[in-house]
Amino acid sequence: MMKICLIRHGETDWNANGIIQGLTNTDLNDNGRNQAVACANYLSNEKWDLILTSPLRRAKNTASILANTMDLTIQVVDSFVEKHYGEAVGSPLINQTFYADVGEQSILFKRRVLAGFRNIRDNHFNKNIILVTHGDVIQVILTSYFDNNEYNQIVKNASISELELNGDKWFLNGFNKTIDSLSHLQTKKSVQ
Repeated sequence: MMKICLIRHGETDWNANGIIQGLTNTDLNDNGRNQAVACANYLSNEKWDLILTSPLRRAKNTASILANTMDLTIQVVDSFVEKHYGEAVGSPLINQTFYADVGEQSILFKRRVLAGFRNIRDNHFNKNIILVTHGDVIQVILTSYFDNNEYNQIVKNASISELELNGDKWFLNGFNKTIDSLSHLQTKKSVQ
């Protein structure tokens, strides 16, 4: 059995202003740092083995706050970097669909993310892993493993989605939950 906790990085000023970041190396704002501390405090109640993170600063900074609070090691994994949005970077988020095929092709992005996710399973089986990454990465993982449009929505900053592998079945113990809503985790859903 293994558990993977997917966390979207804390808020940046670009998030707060609804701007597409893509591979731009933005930093957490004060709210984003506070969100990361709240996640760390919440997750400290469970046993975790390792934190994996995207190489972008907003994810690495979130992971560092978690690691310092929880006394865990961080490993940077390029597979979980955000999608490259090309000329859409710097545009309002409402243009994201319009620019869906600009920059990194969606099919290549999905292949990259899912290959990284399979590597977690293969290399960290029977471990409890925290993965700090980006909203689009989390959407790809969840919509690929769970056939439900409910997971194809904006993933909130510093939200937690918990997956558990039991035998050959993945269970989703919570999706897109922020610290103030974690007491209302969804009922387990499974997929083969």
